[in-house]
Amino acid sequence: MDEGTFDVGLGMKRFINDWWMLRGDFKFVNGFDSHVWDEAVSVGVSYAFGRRSTPAARPVAATPTPAPAVAERDSDGDGVVDSRDKCPDTPRNLAVDADGCPILDINQRRQELLVNFDFDRSEVKPQYDAEIAEFAEFMQTYGNTNAVIEGHTDSVGTEEYNQGLSERRANAVRNELVNEHNIPAGRVSTVGYGESRPVDTNSTDAGRANNRRIEAVISVEIEEQRRR
Repeated sequence: MDEGTFDVGLGMKRFINDWWMLRGDFKFVNGFDSHVWDEAVSVGVSYAFGRRSTPAARPVAATPTPAPAVAERDSDGDGVVDSRDKCPDTPRNLAVDADGCPILDINQRRQELLVNFDFDRSEVKPQYDAEIAEFAEFMQTYGNTNAVIEGHTDSVGTEEYNQGLSERRANAVRNELVNEHNIPAGRVSTVGYGESRPVDTNSTDAGRANNRRIEAVISVEIEEQRRR
């Protein structure tokens, strides 16, 4: 006759790989009628149809997005931020170095004066007034300049006479600079070369006209701020 039973036990499963596993059971079995406890042990191998699911990946916490950097201020707009600008308030039209200071260039300024004279004359003709005024303005602008007025003649006449004539011509131009344009007398000197330094032939009227002259050249080096 069949007898009812109940059991109590422990079991274990261990995967060898993703498909195969070992299984073991240990049980206590009790019959309702006989009240006898029996022990049962079973061992087996199992195969899993379908791959074992991979554990869900743990969510990765999102990296906070850094706040955008605040741009440093460039108050004078010269391309150098205020924290590094050693020359604040530089005008925007000037080129600057890495410290925000204007770049200085050394430039040379030059002014020439040429006045021609009629034959055997030392009077300055009115047609040269503008050139003399421009020369004087240059000297006024650059107060550290001095001028040497060089007088010349053609070869007509004696050397002694032409020497004196060349000096009178140089002094005539000097007087206009000093008396009419207020250039200090100490900044203007003269020298006469007579007929010894011609710039053209003395064999023609045109050549001799070019030789009847005064010449002056002044130059100065100045520092100028480079523009963008």
